[in-house]
Amino acid sequence: MHCEQVIRRLIRRCGRVVQFPSGSFLAYLNPIRERTDKLIPTESGIFHQGKWILIASCDKEDEVRGNTVFTAGKEKFLLERVETVYFQNKPAYLWGLAVKAQEERDHE
Repeated sequence: MHCEQVIRRLIRRCGRVVQFPSGSFLAYLNPIRERTDKLIPTESGIFHQGKWILIASCDKEDEVRGNTVFTAGKEKFLLERVETVYFQNKPAYLWGLAVKAQEERDHE
């Protein structure tokens, strides 16, 4: 099985619907967790400052752009960074880094 097929299977099984300005599709979107090496022993799984990882099929390259606000469920996210990941010189998937978007408040 090719890497791109494995990623598509992961997205089908573990993905959720994301809505970009150009349309909606399934993508893997979850908070990034990290292990910390502080003096106080902690378990792995500590949230990493509100960063989220986005993994999408490489055929969504036109929709998934950096500095784009998108939604997942009722939450809004800002896609700060996106890169195409290659496997054996072929595009395999899109990897992105997102944060929750700040709501704009009306000024009176």
